[in-house]
Amino acid sequence: MKSKILFNALGIQDSGGISVLIKTLSELKISTRYKIYVFLYRNSKTTDIGDHYIESTNIDIIYVNNKSFIYRLLFENIYYYYFFRKYNIDIIYNFSGSAQIFYRKHQLVKIQNILFYSKTLDAIYLSNNKYFEWIKKVKAKRYIFLLMLRSVKYIEIQSEHVKLNVGDFLSIENVRMFVKSDFIVSKRELCEPKKYRLSEKITILYIVGPHYNLQHKNIEDFIYSMSQLENYNIDYEIKITLSREQLKEYPSWKNELDSRTQYLGYISHEKIIQLFQDNCILISTSIIETLGLHVIEAIINGVIAIVPELNYSACVYGNDVRTYKLFDPESLSSEIINVIHMDEKEVKITISKNQEYLFNSEHSKHRSILHVFDIIQKENNYV
Repeated sequence: MKSKILFNALGIQDSGGISVLIKTLSELKISTRYKIYVFLYRNSKTTDIGDHYIESTNIDIIYVNNKSFIYRLLFENIYYYYFFRKYNIDIIYNFSGSAQIFYRKHQLVKIQNILFYSKTLDAIYLSNNKYFEWIKKVKAKRYIFLLMLRSVKYIEIQSEHVKLNVGDFLSIENVRMFVKSDFIVSKRELCEPKKYRLSEKITILYIVGPHYNLQHKNIEDFIYSMSQLENYNIDYEIKITLSREQLKEYPSWKNELDSRTQYLGYISHEKIIQLFQDNCILISTSIIETLGLHVIEAIINGVIAIVPELNYSACVYGNDVRTYKLFDPESLSSEIINVIHMDEKEVKITISKNQEYLFNSEHSKHRSILHVFDIIQKENNYV
């Protein structure tokens, strides 16, 4: 008899979360031991998922239309309780950080977003006198998530540094934490480093989603650094995954950058992969990241990346990744110039070291969610 999993994917709406969801579902598709009920918000990015699994015998996609936070809390704690009892669910897999107050040993919670578990981000909000914004966007929701997590026995994380972040706010001594890989990296997937002729035009690539204006995205570092590059005698263009209208409405945007900028707007994952071309430098300015899939995909596709000099960067991308000092746009522009002055062989070595670190790091983690389910089942005598 198959074990039954309630797969709670409510809250997954952006491209990064959907990419991880698709990979996880592909891991579950091959299972003959589990029946999976996936609850998912319906939108333009998730409809294809339901179509893909419409004929699956072990994965059922169930769409929910109301996306309000209060509705989600009620749905997860009332309807799931009913569903849990009716279908004799063995494990509830909470894919986006929430949990239910009625169950304890039955829950596995995946923490993909450390927005609510960052003392660094707290300090930045408060130092900028954004106290009420901090309460609204971080503090209030942190209280709710921590209230839910206190009843949880199992947590899944994507990188070791997340354990430290969560441990700053929650006692994790009695919590079993699973570090699981969320992207495919094998020797076959690793692309040869792109060709860099740095005396020619450089493409500065900035991949950011619709929440670009939130504090933790730190887009100001990018904008001011790009403006400073105007003072250097280099040929460069900017490609950014925002529309012209979005940036025109952003108060820090520099109009003098318009002539150099390609406003790509929202683009599909397939088109993002096509952006990783020769003479391309990816810039990431995020204050917090669990993984930073855009950086990982750049490295896998043979592109050099520059990221903030923070603990998560070393943990996720390794000590050889190129870094700049956070909140120091001049440091970022100087690092871009440093990369431009590297010879092609040095760039290739740097990218190869980044790729080697990713390969070794990901292969030390659980490779499939099925392994995690099996461990939980055995520990609780379900099998």
